[in-house]
This record gives sequence, structure tokens and C-alpha cells, in this order.
Amino acid sequence: MSRKTNRRELTEFDKGRIVGLADCGKNLAEISKQLDIPRSTVRDFIKRSKERGHYENVPRPGRPRKTTEEIDKLIVEVTDDRSDSLEDIQKQIVPELSVRTIKRRIREAADRPEVLSPVSASAPGSSTLQHTTLHRNSVSKPGLKKPSLSGTNLSGSALEAYGVKQEYQPQMNHV
Repeated sequence: MSRKTNRRELTEFDKGRIVGLADCGKNLAEISKQLDIPRSTVRDFIKRSKERGHYENVPRPGRPRKTTEEIDKLIVEVTDDRSDSLEDIQKQIVPELSVRTIKRRIREAADRPEVLSPVSASAPGSSTLQHTTLHRNSVSKPGLKKPSLSGTNLSGSALEAYGVKQEYQPQMNHV
């Protein structure tokens, strides 16, 4: 039985910070304390990068992903309609994909927020929807359709009814 731990890879930013601090003459304990990264992680990273001659992670074993980012987006767009079954979607998009893979891509998309592009106001004094984040989790329940907000000018209460959280809404000055 394998033991699962809360491991995560160092980000490219953290790797750069470790290298930069090491180049400035900081020792392992100082780097570890300053970056709040375990000393053993800092030590192992520096040792591996010297052995390999680069800072990139090695490829992991496992099967390559069957779908591209474009196909993933297409699957989500087609399933937003909800009028077709998953089997129909499978036949329409990529027959080689299993229904299980399609379900997995839909689930993955539901976990990521979708950022909508800004929409300009159509009339003076109207509210403008900008930098709005639509969380698919809040509208992906069976029987509910995800609203199409492109080209709309919705007020805050109308957006909240659809589960849309606004991060920024400018105040319009009436002249």
C-alpha cells in the first residue's frame, strides 16, 4: 500500500528564489527559513539541479493526456447546452474518446473558475460588467443552464441570481 503525503512540486518562482539566494551566499538554513520551505527540500533541489545541470522537473511516468486544451474547451461548450446526451457529444466531437473521459473533462472544468472578458456599457449611465468570474460549480447543477453573458449589461442583482460573483463594478457618474 502506498503512503500518500501532501507533497507538491516547487514552483518555478520558488526554484528561482532558491537559486538566487544560494548564489548570494545564503546557506540552506537561511534559505529554508526565508522561503518557509523545508531545509531538506532546499538541499535536495540544489543537489539535483547540480547533478542534472538544469532546474526542470523530470517527466513523470503515466499515460499522456488524450485531449488537448482546445478539445477540453469544446467539450465544455457543447455540454453547456445540455440537450445532447454524453454519448451524442462523444460522437460529435471525438469518437475515440470514452464517455468517462468526457465526464472527467466536464468535472475538471467545473473546478476551475471561468473569467469572462469585459463588456462595455451600451447606454450612458448603465452598469458595466467588468472582470467578472463565473464559477461553473454554482450553475452546473442538473437542469440548470449556464447563462450566456456575452454582450449583456446585467445589474448586480441579476448576476447574483445566476451565481456570478463580481470582483469589480465601476460607479458611473451621471452628468
